[in-house]
Amino acid sequence: APLPAAQHQPPAGDRGPQDSPSPVPSPQADPERSDRVEIKGEGLLTGRILNREFCFETSSESLKLPRESIRWIQVGASSLDLDRLETRDGRTLAGIWMDDKLQIELPSGVRSIGKRQISRLEIERQP
Repeated sequence: APLPAAQHQPPAGDRGPQDSPSPVPSPQADPERSDRVEIKGEGLLTGRILNREFCFETSSESLKLPRESIRWIQVGASSLDLDRLETRDGRTLAGIWMDDKLQIELPSGVRSIGKRQISRLEIERQP
């Protein structure tokens, strides 16, 4: 016998997590909380980096780091130089930042920046 249709309905009191979304602070609201990206030949951009995680390879390990765990990434000056990364718990890593694009939300909109255009990025700890 087919199942009664009532079983496909969620219980009346359970409407899921969308009832109380946590507000996401906009990057313009608090300049102290802005991430910073230094672009070669262009200068400093401030906004909010949208990449959720960063892939970083050292000589001994291949890491996927959530953005919250990263303090800064310094891109090597040439392809022969290693990239450097510091985590919030104070580890400094030297290796290769594997992502080739960074997405940053600026007051003017979202911009995609190639890794080779970046000299350094700093990620603010969100409250």
